Amino acid sequence: MSIHGPEALASLDEAMRDIRGEEDEISKRLARSADRVSKIRESEAELFHALARLRLDRSVQGELDGAISAAETKARVQLKAHAEDLSKAESAVAEIDARLSQLTAERAGALRQFETYQADLKALANKLGASARDPAFAAKREQATALAEVATQSMRKTEQAEADQEVKGKPYRDDPLFMYLWEAGYGTANYRANNQVRYLDGLVANLVDFQKSRPNFAMLNEIPLWLCEHTER
Repeated sequence: MSIHGPEALASLDEAMRDIRGEEDEISKRLARSADRVSKIRESEAELFHALARLRLDRSVQGELDGAISAAETKARVQLKAHAEDLSKAESAVAEIDARLSQLTAERAGALRQFETYQADLKALANKLGASARDPAFAAKREQATALAEVATQSMRKTEQAEADQEVKGKPYRDDPLFMYLWEAGYGTANYRANNQVRYLDGLVANLVDFQKSRPNFAMLNEIPLWLCEHTER
């Protein structure tokens, strides 16, 4: 029997919760055992003191009392350090558990969202599958593919025309006399000048052969615009 991803994750989460519960119980038992050991050590130390007072000479009693007290102090320090380390470890584990719970909740939400998207995707695939078998849809798809190819070719021609405009138009743009007449609108309805300026501009136009060059430069500028509009349509 196959197990889906969300089910496997849920099983893992449940197993992890069981393990964490067992770890918490073990930690509590360790803490209780350490406390009992501490009390037993204290009782042993008291018994050793009593035994020393009964059976040993006073000089030996003093020396032994010092040794027992030192051992007792050392044991208390070690037990205290152990308790502090255990407390820090428990706090760290508690923080990790809280973070794990948060991440588990976030993952559960993400899984629910994923299942929603998966259902939507399945519905869309079914819808597209039905549409793909429709002759009208197939005809429109072929038409769209053909138009996309036309647009691609138009874009290539537009890019080529823009490149030609840059290269072939450079000699015109580099000619200050030609550009002066072009910007003034010489030879068009937009040209405005008095008779004296018209006469001088006419001499300049004959000098640079403007009447013949202007249509070529105009076409270089207009063709990319026409092609761009065609591509957008």
